[in-house]
Amino acid sequence: MYIKIGEKNVSLDEIIEKLEIFEHGKAEVITPEILRDLSKYKYPYSISIYLDLSPQMRIKGGWKIVLKDEFKKLEGEVESETLRKVNLLDTLKRVERTIELSLPKLGRGVAYFIGEEERFFSLPLEVPNRVVLKGSFFIRPLVRLFDEYERILVLLLGKEHARFIISEQGILREIVSFISEDYVLRKDFGVKVVRIPGLEEAKVIWHVKAVTKVIDILLNMLGVNGFVLSTSTPEVKSELLERLSKKASESYKGDFSVSVTAPLTEVKEKITPLLALIERDSEIKVIDEFINSVPEKESSRGLESTLESLYFKKVYRFITRDPLYVEGYECGECGYLSTVTLKCPMCGVEMQEIHDIVEAALEQAILQNSLVELVRSKDAKEKLEKEGIKVGAILRF
Repeated sequence: MYIKIGEKNVSLDEIIEKLEIFEHGKAEVITPEILRDLSKYKYPYSISIYLDLSPQMRIKGGWKIVLKDEFKKLEGEVESETLRKVNLLDTLKRVERTIELSLPKLGRGVAYFIGEEERFFSLPLEVPNRVVLKGSFFIRPLVRLFDEYERILVLLLGKEHARFIISEQGILREIVSFISEDYVLRKDFGVKVVRIPGLEEAKVIWHVKAVTKVIDILLNMLGVNGFVLSTSTPEVKSELLERLSKKASESYKGDFSVSVTAPLTEVKEKITPLLALIERDSEIKVIDEFINSVPEKESSRGLESTLESLYFKKVYRFITRDPLYVEGYECGECGYLSTVTLKCPMCGVEMQEIHDIVEAALEQAILQNSLVELVRSKDAKEKLEKEGIKVGAILRF
């Protein structure tokens, strides 16, 4: 099969190769797996940069001024010996140049990590401006990105046209789009190479086969938790659903209606009610499971109890209403978290005061491969509040 991107005809293999380059290049989307990898990285002079790139920060290069200010602040905080080993001026220039070149494609924020290698990530929401230099990457500001249904793949599918869009935190970004053109059956479909011009039904089948392959690649690559679909005709929808892989079928969350050529603003308007419904139903399902579980044996209820379960790595799914910010204490030695004690019961050392213990708990949950449910819908919040609970967990065992 040949696929047209813009004015250029390329094969399906070339599409797949392009997506694999996208995957292994400077990542556009940060996933829980990437976050866990970043947490393991140890380097004496690791720099973590968070920058707000919302529209007001882009006016007259406002983000550049903020970036320079944050580097100046860091320079005043670190020891002179460290400054001799880390050239902050060169680093600032390099970061500024990289962000400037990528600015049109970046979201409302950026996270930039510098060690022996450099990685940077476009973020779908604003983050507080901050530059941190220490022996590991500072990843905590990213943890609220990973609610289960906050990243959804959106497919707009016509008889020849396909567009793949990621929706995360209310921001839509188009990943790839293509038009299938005439019309060679290739070996990757297990058939003899033969040209059949003008056979409309066969063309749709070939097109859908290409789309199903791209769906599988993107589901594996981008850390999305499902996909939703808009099709030009019921026949195209039926053809696609029949040919999905098992994983893709399980990831299908519903459909909506919009033109395959619609601008992203219109796609967002049409898709928002469906995503809200998916999120609400998901949250209520999780809360029902939580409410019906056996306290202490199958679940922990309340913040302090849940923090203790996290320390002992018992949490299967961490549940919290969002937003929720609670001050507390963190042990710098073992990571124990508490809202009530100044002295670590595990290490015996004095604990450090932190402004947001929920954020610290979310970080621990993600690094332990726990699922995270940030309860945001009105119906789900009310259901949780009837139990008198703001934070809880379903336990692994």
